[in-house]
Amino acid sequence: MSDLDGPGLRPPRLGTYQQIVSLKRKPIQVRAGPYHQAAQTDDQADVDAEDDTVSALTPYGSDAGVVTNSTSTTTQYLPMPPTKPPHGSRSNLWVPIWLSRVVLIAFAVTFLLMLLTTALLYRFSQQSNGISTQREANHYGWKYGPTAVLVVVGALWRQVDFANKILMPWEELKTGPSPADKTLLLDYISPILPVGFWIAIRNRHWAVVMSMLGQFLILGTTIFSTGFLILQPTTLTKTDEHFQLSSKFQVSQNVDPKFAWEVGPGPAQTYYGINFYGLRFPTGTSQNFVVPDFQVPSAAATGLDYTVSTDGIQVNYDCELLPITNGSIAYMPWESIMAPFIVANVTTKDCEIKGVTLAEGADHSYYHDPNATQNYQARFDLYPCNMDWDFSKGYIQPDNMTFEEKIYNTNNDNRLFMSVADVRISPSERPNLYMYLHNVTTALCKPTYELRQFNVSVPSNVNGSAQALSSKALAKKQMLPSFPPGALAMAVPYSTKRWNLGTGGVDYVLSSTVPTFFQLMTKKAGFQSIRNFMDPELLINTGRQVFEGIAAQVLHELVVQPANRNTTGSITYTEQRLHAKALSTGFMCSFLGLLVILSVAMIFIRPSFSAPAKPVAAFSTATILASSPELDKILSPMGHLSNDKLQKRLGDYRFRADYVSDSHSGIRIEPIQRNEGQTAVNNVTDQGQRQVPSWRPMASTTWFLVLAICLPLVVIASLEIVQHFSDTNNGFISINKSSALAFATYIPSAVALGVAGLYSAIQMMTAIFAPFAPLKKEKANAKRTVELSLVAQLPPHSLFLSLRTRNFAVAMALFGSFIGSFLTIIVSGLYSVIEVPIVQTVALQQGDVFNFTNVDLSLTDTEATAIDNLVEYLGLNSTQWTHKNLAFNVLKQNATLTTNSSANVPLTVNVPAVRPSLNCTSIPNYLRDITILNQESEESGAMEFKMPGQNAMVSPQDGYIWVGVNTTLEYADWCETAPKGLKSQEPWMQYFLLPNDTSMAYVGKASVLMWDGGAIFGDGAVDTNPQTGEMGNGLHQTDNGCPTFAVTFGQMKVTKSGTGSKAKISGFEQDLATLICYQNIEQVMTNATWQLPNLSFDPAQLPLADESTAKLLKSSRGSERFPFLPNAWLNTLSNPRFNQTIPGPSNSNSTNNNIDNFIEALVLTKDGRPADKLAGAENVENLRNATQRFYGTYMAQAISLNMRDNSTTKDLPIYDGLVTTSGNQRLQQSRGSKIALQVVLAVMMACAIATRLLLPVKDVLPHNPCSIAGTATLMAGGEMISRIGAERMDMDNLLHNGLYSLKWWRDEKGVERYGIDLEPPM
Repeated sequence: MSDLDGPGLRPPRLGTYQQIVSLKRKPIQVRAGPYHQAAQTDDQADVDAEDDTVSALTPYGSDAGVVTNSTSTTTQYLPMPPTKPPHGSRSNLWVPIWLSRVVLIAFAVTFLLMLLTTALLYRFSQQSNGISTQREANHYGWKYGPTAVLVVVGALWRQVDFANKILMPWEELKTGPSPADKTLLLDYISPILPVGFWIAIRNRHWAVVMSMLGQFLILGTTIFSTGFLILQPTTLTKTDEHFQLSSKFQVSQNVDPKFAWEVGPGPAQTYYGINFYGLRFPTGTSQNFVVPDFQVPSAAATGLDYTVSTDGIQVNYDCELLPITNGSIAYMPWESIMAPFIVANVTTKDCEIKGVTLAEGADHSYYHDPNATQNYQARFDLYPCNMDWDFSKGYIQPDNMTFEEKIYNTNNDNRLFMSVADVRISPSERPNLYMYLHNVTTALCKPTYELRQFNVSVPSNVNGSAQALSSKALAKKQMLPSFPPGALAMAVPYSTKRWNLGTGGVDYVLSSTVPTFFQLMTKKAGFQSIRNFMDPELLINTGRQVFEGIAAQVLHELVVQPANRNTTGSITYTEQRLHAKALSTGFMCSFLGLLVILSVAMIFIRPSFSAPAKPVAAFSTATILASSPELDKILSPMGHLSNDKLQKRLGDYRFRADYVSDSHSGIRIEPIQRNEGQTAVNNVTDQGQRQVPSWRPMASTTWFLVLAICLPLVVIASLEIVQHFSDTNNGFISINKSSALAFATYIPSAVALGVAGLYSAIQMMTAIFAPFAPLKKEKANAKRTVELSLVAQLPPHSLFLSLRTRNFAVAMALFGSFIGSFLTIIVSGLYSVIEVPIVQTVALQQGDVFNFTNVDLSLTDTEATAIDNLVEYLGLNSTQWTHKNLAFNVLKQNATLTTNSSANVPLTVNVPAVRPSLNCTSIPNYLRDITILNQESEESGAMEFKMPGQNAMVSPQDGYIWVGVNTTLEYADWCETAPKGLKSQEPWMQYFLLPNDTSMAYVGKASVLMWDGGAIFGDGAVDTNPQTGEMGNGLHQTDNGCPTFAVTFGQMKVTKSGTGSKAKISGFEQDLATLICYQNIEQVMTNATWQLPNLSFDPAQLPLADESTAKLLKSSRGSERFPFLPNAWLNTLSNPRFNQTIPGPSNSNSTNNNIDNFIEALVLTKDGRPADKLAGAENVENLRNATQRFYGTYMAQAISLNMRDNSTTKDLPIYDGLVTTSGNQRLQQSRGSKIALQVVLAVMMACAIATRLLLPVKDVLPHNPCSIAGTATLMAGGEMISRIGAERMDMDNLLHNGLYSLKWWRDEKGVERYGIDLEPPM
């Protein structure tokens, strides 16, 4: 085969498909075309040497005339102005609506509106702290909406881009003559976007550059739109919100103002729980002020903060040091019959008090520490100023209520006297022989309060303390009318003295324990002894803190009453709001702004030359060839050439076009030979040249198909793998806050656009090949081939045409490309950023063991009862190492994993816990005998008497009688070994005070049982106060495996015979439930979660015992029965509420009842049950369960505080715990979006495979048909061209009745050509 390419070197390859020869030319001015805009070049350029043979161009860009070369078949035209399109031919020209002024202005307005919308949304987002409140469930609107709009706009802009690309070669032809690589061979349709963009820049085709740049900008805007609107927690503030105050400051109308100070131990206990065991402040209280309760407006959500102006009460405690250094001895028999006292007088500038007590000797000569010669004593006593009364000498008789009310009156100038004295005492062998002050520190304090205005904010998240700033003091110091400062001064010591916190530890030396107030001060200051308060500053400062803390709780209990009033304030809260992100906004506004500029600029630089109708269709090219005979002659032998050879062959010519009125196309293309001396080229195709190359664009190659199929497969598989990791690991990758947006939106969107781009290329390839594939099969009609143009059509129109012409491959490709456009929309909701915990393993060393041997709980229990009160009455959930009835060993953590001390980091571990329990047996009613005790003594007016088996004195009471309840017990039935000194049977006595009438009353008590000393003792709590009882050193007994705890609760009344004054007691009616119990301890494995760094139990994950691991522990004697005597518990239990009572049976008078604090607690605590559900034989199981729960809670505290041994930690076990830290951001994949993506990708793959199966692309086209010459070379020289020229008016018959083929043709002269032509009729 001979080479028809002619001499010269092969020009450099441009892009993928074709060769372009660069040609620099001078700028050409042209007159306005259909869109009255002249295209101008930007600068001057030199003309290459090869252009020297061309005549000088006119300002219109055409040659002046025509010169015919006698040796060539090509005509050279002299320069002349281009003609206007004839009016009659305009109907045959293609004027794209997408480049019309209206459409481009519409695009500019659309982009401007989108820019303004984006900017305004961002502005509104900034001003309003978010656009609106939304839920994540509604994310489709803001995640998919902007992306969907941009996808639609991008599809429409592609039509502008196509119009520019199609018209640009014609624009070059209009301003020609121009070389072939800028006219007939110019192709912007088939190259991928970056390649075409570069070609347009090189060719200085600015309209194409701008339209393709617009595509880039829309793609970029689409990517950033996926992260434009983000839902995130937002802090909002509202002012002038209405707050409803639910309380006011006022003494209850049911309280006598003279006794408004009377309060229970609750304020002192509450202060104790708040400061030392994590109890939360009651609502509206703080360390030294009280504010009303109020309801937060319902509009507030999470992360609430508020500021509200309201009235409040501020507590003050002003102290002054006293110059007292010594005192005098005095005796006060009404306080102690035998003990001496050291007293002194107080004189200040405004207060005088006589006979204040500084120290006290041993009552009844009792020395708790027999070896003591030194004793630190503290006093916290109330004294009124200036009363002319010596408190060390005067005794107020109980019946002298008038004088007592005068001395202890709320309207007095009441002061609190605090002192710490270093007292030196005689040895216990000679008690009270001498006593003197070695040193003393004293202070006189004046409690006050005042009403103020406060700006109240959210209570502390740590302890619930009210947070407020005192905004201003009132012009005149105001107080509540029925609650003077003297009432507050009386209430605080009254509360502390009604609560027995303990003995005072090392300072409990003689018969008096340390005052509860000073025990609280010792704990507050972190000391073990009150001796530290010999420091005056420490005494005053600590005393002020403790007093103000208790006083705030006193005020909350006494003067805060329900009310309904309103005030205003501001609230700050957190809710999920939609935000416009700055990064996305910046890029989107920049891109949209550029698109506005491009749209407007496009009006002025758009191509002004009209193309023939359906310019991409082969038939349109044929009509041009029919009106351009010279071009037809040149191109006719080139149909079988490859891109490279075609470009080389046409490189010898330059081309121009103008309008003609005598042709169907309305346009004529004229070739101009570069060199005048060039000889004509042989147009005859030799037989050896019949080999036709196969042109295939990149999208039709096998590797591209494999990529288009495998990439979605990889994405589908990756999505499934990522989903698995996302579901199992709470996200699949950890990211920081700065990269969250990129990973969640931008990167996935870019990937989705890349995948969609692959299928868009496949769709374009099928649109190019669709008309030619049937031609290759031969004898195809015009509608499916030469008349068909699927390039540059809107997808719906293109789909319609492909279905109508049965081009199903194109339909499949269109569908795949169409749903591919949804990828970006779907992927915008694929990923979200969530906060997930990080779980780490940490080793925990057990720090102690429990030692249950020789534990004495009879005298003191190291505040276990005080904590039990907090749990049962005041709502404390747990302490550090106890929860309900579980006690845990101390755990030591070497490495602290939390860096924020306020953060609650969960630490979960499986550890053993000990669990105390009772094993109780009920005693039936018939075994309990009732007798009257000392009835005669009561009637004879005895002051006190002692009941058999008891250590305390009791007093007869008018209208009541003492009765004894006796049960005979055989130790052989109850004990493991014989108790010393007991007979085989011994009575067990309990005593109750009944009304001396026939009223039914509740009676009940809990007791420790003692089986030593020749009797069975167990009648309620044993008094261990040496000033009132005989067991000051506690209780002791030998462990014989006997039951050590008992509970009785029931109803009882006397029955009488006779009437009036002759009525006599004839018997009793009783219904008693009685339990006698052994004490056991179990060990059970427990899953517990503490919160670091404070190691408090996580309220959301409370300890859970594994009952299958429970086992009973044994005492040192090898028994499962433990001999604890929890008498301190029974002795110091107290109801924090003042005068709270339990009604008698059938709601009778509560004063008839004779029940102890234990029974009250079973009814009144947070888990209590009504008395009628616990009392009596039929409720014995309820009583058993209630007792078991109450005992377990207390004993867990007793074990934790009294039975730990940390003397050795060697060989103690180590446990593996799990620490869960928050704040780790991870990327989470949405399962719904994942499934949608997988379905879309699978359908796209199926469409790609079906497209390739339905559309043959191999050996169909010899070269790229997307350029003018690409299609014209296939049409040139054929019968169809001749018929179009000769039978212009018979186009319908030519198109509708003719059949067409793409193959080798031979004319009647024997000349062969390869191309498309009309099949001869059959």
